[in-house]
Amino acid sequence: MKKTYFLLIFTLLLFSCDGLEYSGETKYVFEGRLSDRNGQPLEDILVSVHVSKNGSPGAIGLPGDSGDYDLISYVRSDSNGHYRMVFPKPTNQDNITLGINTDTEDARPDQNLSSIYVTNIQNTDLEDYIVDFGERRLYSISDTTTLTVTFTNASFSLEAVPLGLINNAIEVYNASTHQLYPANYDDDTITSTFQVARNQSLILRYSISGAFGTIEEIPITIGNEPLNQTINL
Repeated sequence: MKKTYFLLIFTLLLFSCDGLEYSGETKYVFEGRLSDRNGQPLEDILVSVHVSKNGSPGAIGLPGDSGDYDLISYVRSDSNGHYRMVFPKPTNQDNITLGINTDTEDARPDQNLSSIYVTNIQNTDLEDYIVDFGERRLYSISDTTTLTVTFTNASFSLEAVPLGLINNAIEVYNASTHQLYPANYDDDTITSTFQVARNQSLILRYSISGAFGTIEEIPITIGNEPLNQTINL
């Protein structure tokens, strides 16, 4: 009876009930460090790993994007801001996502700090089964303002994202861009509003014909007050 019980537990580790499968021999290691915007370590911050497949068209593998989804591991950062997770290698996934201070089914993030998703992680990206995400910086939500960007003469598809300290940032792993956020359309005017950290310089990157179009960049200086930026296309 005991032997049968342990065989059942081992089988559940290899095969998720929603169709995702995992290796019983190979483990992945995700590690990194979290700090505030001044480089001081952040302790007790929730970090999680999400695995997904069979997502809706255009899905980037975030929780809620996929029909088959697992929260495979989570941990909290130590007193030095470091985190480390060891979990079975997914074998049939479309995407792996790292959530930094993001919500899970079992634990809540720190509502006073910004959050980051690092998505589009593939098995081919891992060297010796380890990913070191380096240092990621979070900022206090109380230290926030808004950046509203209005594009005029925008009679075509346009997506934009600021590269800087942004709440709910979506970073595409091993790529030079964040995920391009779809903007709001109103005739030939497109407006997007982002929650950003005060007193920083960032880059606004936008695509004038969708995510795979020509990429343009402009520098923007954020102060203490909400900023409205108009770009004539």
